[in-house]
Amino acid sequence: MSSGIPALDELLGGGLESGTTTLLTGPTGAGKSTLGTQFLAHHARLRKSIIFTFEEAPAFILARSRGIGNPVDHLVASGTLKIVRVNPLELYPDEFLAVVRHAVEVDGHTMAMIDSLRGYQFAMEEFGKPQAHIHNLVSYLSRLGVSTVLINEVEHITSTSLKATDLGVSHLADNIVLLRYAEYAGKVIKIVGCLKKRIGNFEPELRQPRVDAGGIHISEKLDNLHGILTGIPAAIKDHGPTA
Repeated sequence: MSSGIPALDELLGGGLESGTTTLLTGPTGAGKSTLGTQFLAHHARLRKSIIFTFEEAPAFILARSRGIGNPVDHLVASGTLKIVRVNPLELYPDEFLAVVRHAVEVDGHTMAMIDSLRGYQFAMEEFGKPQAHIHNLVSYLSRLGVSTVLINEVEHITSTSLKATDLGVSHLADNIVLLRYAEYAGKVIKIVGCLKKRIGNFEPELRQPRVDAGGIHISEKLDNLHGILTGIPAAIKDHGPTA
């Protein structure tokens, strides 16, 4: 499945395989939800997609898509993209799973996004271990061949740790895409990279995402920097040929 962004598809070895589970993980504001919505909106041009949001109102998601020059209002109006606000005070885990099952088995949605795992955790933690509920949900979607995107927020803005989640559910993901911040040349930059892909190849190189009124842009490989994942990258110096 293509994201609609050639450089991002190249990073992911062509895109995401249909029916797989993808974890988009990173600190707040790194662009996880924006990137996830991009995948679902592109998918919705051919087949139905659905976003379950525990944190943001649908109106905010629509406004953000307009702000980056990629409005999804027409997809929502046509019914190929559906945005469902989940009130954690109204649904038990089994009731939420029933909502998801109806969206998949009755309404025919073939791609779903949970935004976010932290919101899901807060909503379900009083009903037992949230990891168990997440495992049950992901296993169900996987069995039915639904392509799933999980949005995960990590606490640290920058860190040398590459722990994908604080919930210990990264083993459920077929694909893990990391977004994070780094400081370079006196400014904050964002980084995107693929950590894991069970099916097919992917590029191990890191790239720089940028979001503006013209959409989502992904840079060429950052092969001129090293130490990027420490949060403080440095330029690679060319010492010339060795004797």
